[in-house]
Amino acid sequence: MPRPHDLAAALRFLFSPVSDDDAENRMAPEHIDAVMAVISATLGYVQPTLVGAANLPTEGGALLVGNHGLMGVDSFALYPLIWQAVRRVPRGLADRVLFDLEPLRRFVTHAGGVPGYRDAAVELLQRDELVLVYPGGSTDSFKGPEGHYQLPWSGRTGFVRVAMRAQRPIIPVMASGIDDAYRFLFHDRWVFPRLFGHGKARYAFPVSVGMGLLPLPGTRFTYHLGEPIHPPADPDLADDEAAVAAFHGEVWRTCQAQLDAAVRGA
Repeated sequence: MPRPHDLAAALRFLFSPVSDDDAENRMAPEHIDAVMAVISATLGYVQPTLVGAANLPTEGGALLVGNHGLMGVDSFALYPLIWQAVRRVPRGLADRVLFDLEPLRRFVTHAGGVPGYRDAAVELLQRDELVLVYPGGSTDSFKGPEGHYQLPWSGRTGFVRVAMRAQRPIIPVMASGIDDAYRFLFHDRWVFPRLFGHGKARYAFPVSVGMGLLPLPGTRFTYHLGEPIHPPADPDLADDEAAVAAFHGEVWRTCQAQLDAAVRGA
């Protein structure tokens, strides 16, 4: 467990005020150790494991692309595993609505998150950062049982354009167990859509039962990292619709096949 003063300092930092020019003001390594240890202790009962860690680069930029679980709890379990494996914390591309709520804005920014804009993602990759993105966004995170372990990436080409423009590989991070973490009850189509999306249907929250806000006991999260998928060699093809569609199709087929295999093997 972390030393109490390290954890206290990290928590004070995570919720301290943030300004628009604080994007690079991230936690110091000793604070990262403290926060990761607490997350691991809190979510240890889901027994998170990383398969294929050798596909994580110890240096250089790469776009980690995953499937998403309810409330993003899968991200919290994933980050300590990546930190333990390569001592790197990915920059998470977050839904821009999270930056409209001040407490969340502070936490997400100080933890290394950035609004999900393409130009910012390209810049981070070209600066040799690890960048984590969930192309399905809220559609993936807020899905009902009918969408479990299906990648709702149709028409979502921004992430492949980013990889193509930055000339950095995509690394699939397909997680099994995350869609089994809660018991679905019904979709809230009133409160959350107005809170997060001004009435947008994509923020219809799936009201579900877990262990409070945490996953149900007995759930196990396993993250399967696939081999890097390299974009076409010409960055200008990021503006070519046919090339984008072809690369998007390749990435989706590869990731969905890996996710299917991960779920069958769980």
